Amino acid sequence: MELKNCKFENISKVNFDTIIDVRSPTEYNEDHIPNSVNLPVLSDFEREVVGKMYTQQSQFEAKKIGAKYISENISKHLDGLLSNKKK
Repeated sequence: MELKNCKFENISKVNFDTIIDVRSPTEYNEDHIPNSVNLPVLSDFEREVVGKMYTQQSQFEAKKIGAKYISENISKHLDGLLSNKKK
């Protein structure tokens, strides 16, 4: 299925087993993809740390720590909720 011009209202669990929204918990609570589960790549705290570092210290260092957080969180999601997914 091609998703180039897909509108959220056209996404359904009929087409997908799980719809994942990767926004932080606060962002997800404010707005999210309908019928999605929240598997954040950054926690609210991590997002704040990276944001402050990006604006106050070093954009490069913020991107490095952000990549570290994201990799760790994706790994946790793969071992957690996504561990039973076949595809």
